[in-house]
Amino acid sequence: MIPISSLKPLVLNRGLITTMVLAFSSISARADEFEDLKVTIQARSETIRRFKAESMLTEGGVGFLVLSTTATAEVRNVADAENAARLKMFGLIATRSGKAVDEVARHYADLAGSSPAPLKVPTSHDSSAIPGDFVPVSPGSSLPLKVLARPSSPMYESTSDSSRMVVAELPAFSAWVVRSQAPGWYQVSETLSGKVAGWIKTSDAIEWKHHMVVSFTHPGNRSRNLIFKEKQPLIDLLAMSQDQRASTWDKEIKDTLDGRNLNTVGIEPEGWLREKNQFYLLPIFDQQEVQSAGQETTLLKIAAATRERATEATQAPRKKRTPQLDVVFVMDLTRSMGPFVNKTMEMLQGITANFQNAEASGASIRFGIWGYRDNPELCRGIEFNTRNYTPELQEIGSFVKTLESVNETKVDSIDYAEDVFAGMTDAIQKTRWRENSARMILLVGDAPGRSTGETEPECRIKPAPKGTSSGLDATAVRALANASSVYVGSYYLEASKWKNFTARGAGQFKTLSRNPGSSDPDFALLNADNPSDYAAAGETFASRLAENLRKLADEGSLPQKESDRNTAPSAGNHMADNLFRNAFIEWKSAGTDLKPPRDVEGWMVDKDPVESSHMSLEPGVLLTKTQLSDLRDRVNNIIDAMLRVEVGGQDFFKELNAVVTIGGRDPGRIRDARTLMDSGHFPDFLTGLPYKSKIMGMTKDDWREMGADQANQYRNEIVSKVQFYAEIYKDATKWQKLNSNSESGDYVTPIPIDMLP
Repeated sequence: MIPISSLKPLVLNRGLITTMVLAFSSISARADEFEDLKVTIQARSETIRRFKAESMLTEGGVGFLVLSTTATAEVRNVADAENAARLKMFGLIATRSGKAVDEVARHYADLAGSSPAPLKVPTSHDSSAIPGDFVPVSPGSSLPLKVLARPSSPMYESTSDSSRMVVAELPAFSAWVVRSQAPGWYQVSETLSGKVAGWIKTSDAIEWKHHMVVSFTHPGNRSRNLIFKEKQPLIDLLAMSQDQRASTWDKEIKDTLDGRNLNTVGIEPEGWLREKNQFYLLPIFDQQEVQSAGQETTLLKIAAATRERATEATQAPRKKRTPQLDVVFVMDLTRSMGPFVNKTMEMLQGITANFQNAEASGASIRFGIWGYRDNPELCRGIEFNTRNYTPELQEIGSFVKTLESVNETKVDSIDYAEDVFAGMTDAIQKTRWRENSARMILLVGDAPGRSTGETEPECRIKPAPKGTSSGLDATAVRALANASSVYVGSYYLEASKWKNFTARGAGQFKTLSRNPGSSDPDFALLNADNPSDYAAAGETFASRLAENLRKLADEGSLPQKESDRNTAPSAGNHMADNLFRNAFIEWKSAGTDLKPPRDVEGWMVDKDPVESSHMSLEPGVLLTKTQLSDLRDRVNNIIDAMLRVEVGGQDFFKELNAVVTIGGRDPGRIRDARTLMDSGHFPDFLTGLPYKSKIMGMTKDDWREMGADQANQYRNEIVSKVQFYAEIYKDATKWQKLNSNSESGDYVTPIPIDMLP
């Protein structure tokens, strides 16, 4: 079966579209998809006709274009794009009509004028695999098996050892789709819809079944990681006492850097290696759980994969950059915040000289401020949901003048919660951050954020508006900040008469300020009844930032770690040091050509061996844009089913079955499934992953027994994740080509495990 989850944008002949839709009359396709189709085909149809006339392309027996031996690179690119588009259309029609994909494809072939032919599986010496054929990752799966080429591996024209090499040396750990297999061989292509490239020996490749990867976490609070040839030395080391582990790990690092370590094959570079700056992959092939210092630790067998072979083992600095810091204040601007808005203005006016000294040293700092309230639909008279007072970030002098126009609003909300998450989301995504700056947000508020599904009982508008306008909860906003390199400090102001809201609000602010490289949240709880506490903390925060920036520009130094964070003034110092150090570790790393470990495979540990409470590797699943879109659609089905149950529907699985059927898809095993994972509703790329999902693993009895509050909590969590998928999907900076010929739907990004459903 052709995998629906790997489909790309639609293009087909206009007349054939109409005929196909009439032939499969149960289709209820969205109009915009077919309108896009009609426009797109105009640009390609004439080119395809010309290539056919020149005998470089022909129609295959199952609806796909076939290349002739004289086809040029231009012809190949056009054919690949067209075949990918047809594959998308066949899958779309199949899922909405209940027909098999190959049946739809053969029908298209009939309409296109070629004789019908069944999908064929190539023999071990057949290099003419039809686009769409593949070896599934497991029996019955719609996900193709992929392999990674080992270093210096050749690719052959056929399965004979004496056959001609297509490529003498493949890029180390490059990814390939397995189109067919023969004993000891894989037949592969770069993409699912592309032409077969050749054959790779099984001894020259590693099967990559789950698309699991790990990436290095921020190094601000942990030791550098190492790649060991075998896992036993790691197991032995983790069994030692903490002091022994620390001294042994330091020696392992030193010996590796000196080239004397026989146990290791690679080392993490010094700095923070991020995929968005220098693309790399650490695919996972095996794992083992062990105990270290009473904690469960995971050993991971990985390969170090990059786009290119290593030519230089050292890391080289780029051109020296001027330190740039962007600081944005995100403030609750309800009436209760009036004294704190005024104190913020006074604070910055009082420390102008410090920032001028930093800029005199060659540094550059800019400021911005966002205000947030609640959704204006909730209460008549609320002036705004979020407001940006600095469309362009400003120098300190201009910013102080801008602050004179920032005042608390005149109308109170009808409840205590405010739209913290909308304010943070807009500040992260819509601030005009400078391209080469370190980015910080200081969040100040005295009320919790409205959750994604929360309603206001006293609201007179019917139906009552629900939740934050951002659609994100604290965890998702934090993930968005991580993806955007934004470091967050937060002050929660506790008023004595609103103490019953403190636990909820402070918990959200802590989640928002759990920054990469920090052991604890960059957070302080301040006394709202005494604005001078905030003024003291704010003044030390801003002054310390200015001093740190001056030292970085003058001396190239970053502040050391500091543990004292309990009192209001020291909270400002600690927060400034911690945020500055971690933000500029990333900033400096982005300005250095870090050399990731490459062309090796071995074992790593997911936690810092010296301090096992600190993660050194972050697991994720590498998804294509098409797969992420498919995941979003399927999770939306779950949300719809939960809403149907809430308004009086039957049990959850029956409602999900109804939602999927209404959408035109085959409900498959949903009706008789024991859990959501068993139902076949989730895409294949989520099955078999080594993580536990409370949603996917819930049984029918669990769903029936779930109370209203728990159901709301589950729904709100996945609503927020769906919105996170949408934000990542539309951000072009988050996506990378895995192969040189990848089309946009095949671009990939790692999705953190904790953001999966």
